[in-house]
Amino acid sequence: MSVGEGIHRDPPARSRLHTGRQDRILSAAYKVFLVDGYVAAKVEDIAARAEVAKPTIYNYFGTKERLFDQAVGRAIKTLRAELITVTGSLPHRLCAYHLRPALTQWAQAITSTFTRSDVTELRRLLLIDGVRLSGWPHVGRDFIAHPFPMTIRSCLARQVQLGNLLVRSPEEMYQAGQQFVSLALGDVAQLTLIGLAPDGDGDLVVNAGIETFLARYGAPATVIGHQSEPRDHQYVWHEGCLRPVPSASVLG
Repeated sequence: MSVGEGIHRDPPARSRLHTGRQDRILSAAYKVFLVDGYVAAKVEDIAARAEVAKPTIYNYFGTKERLFDQAVGRAIKTLRAELITVTGSLPHRLCAYHLRPALTQWAQAITSTFTRSDVTELRRLLLIDGVRLSGWPHVGRDFIAHPFPMTIRSCLARQVQLGNLLVRSPEEMYQAGQQFVSLALGDVAQLTLIGLAPDGDGDLVVNAGIETFLARYGAPATVIGHQSEPRDHQYVWHEGCLRPVPSASVLG
């Protein structure tokens, strides 16, 4: 081996170093943008947090605008994948008997995820500086208004096909999706944006929202089945449907 060969890094090592440094810069930039916003954020602060030289950031990203676009875009992509999983998590095969508890659990999962601190921080940043992103407003629409309405409408449409919900047209399905999210979230999503806690019990808000939604869109079998539904058990996913599991008090 020559002297020259011994001092060069192999290509995979250089690639890993490059990727790791870029990831560190993007993570640091996102944290600084969350705290300071785009205008007040300083590239030197990002460099210090990422433990790189300021010129290194410009070598990788060229401009502050491009750095913002990539750092925030990466966060959107990560949280979008999680939120799509949650908003699409309503079980496909449900009987009318179990639709109500399934919708309630689904709405609670959407609400708790959409109002989580990291999601709320991103939503605040998008409200102020989202216009600077390439692809705006489409790229951030699901974080600003109703979360992922197409995914939610798709889940509800499956329940229409099963006869659990009554929705008669695409226009009515659009309204059903919007109303479901509005009733499930209430005003909690808006309150968390300004740092306020919602009044009352969040579960009560969700339960009342589901009652209102089913009063409008529930098929008769859904309502009749619920009237005789025992209230002293929980539900688990089993063999293609949510099934009741007796509580300890019932088992005696």
